[in-house]
Amino acid sequence: MTDIGLPTWRGVATVSESRTVAHFDRPLSVEDVLSGMTAAAVELTPAAVEVGVLLITQNRKFETHAATSRHVHHPHVLRERFCNGSALQAALYGAPIVCTHDFQAERRWPKYSRAVVDLGDPQRHVGQAVNRRGRTAGMLSLFGTEPGAFDCESGTIGAVLGSHGAAALQASCAREQLQSALASARNHPTPELNYG
Repeated sequence: MTDIGLPTWRGVATVSESRTVAHFDRPLSVEDVLSGMTAAAVELTPAAVEVGVLLITQNRKFETHAATSRHVHHPHVLRERFCNGSALQAALYGAPIVCTHDFQAERRWPKYSRAVVDLGDPQRHVGQAVNRRGRTAGMLSLFGTEPGAFDCESGTIGAVLGSHGAAALQASCAREQLQSALASARNHPTPELNYG
């Protein structure tokens, strides 16, 4: 691992924030936030050839969002089928970062890992927990092809993206809920109270 230094980490934070955090003049939807996270991950982590966000709803529905390729969805489908894998470790069980250096040698999730190898998709993965709220768990998934594709630096970049993404997601969800409540209130006005 190379020491990229404080100025570069400030740059990482700046890129992450610019892609994921809403500003007063341009509020972001949830999908905008997720797309910003994957775009920043591609920009900041050259080893990541495919990136996406896995959201797991309260009723255990697995949803792939903001994927940079259609292949990102395949491992997410396998996670749902086998109910294990690195994404679940990060998203559901609170592991902040989970890394698989080679699915061919991975022993923690043997059925899942074998199935990923059979797909022929990228064989390295780093997952960063993004969002743990009452209804949804999330993970930023970065996939690579080269041995040693992800190191501590990649994990730290993922942690910065995950932190900004989690804050931005919560703000976007709250804004969408507020807009929905205001629209509902407009459609169903409350009766005037008479205190006289």
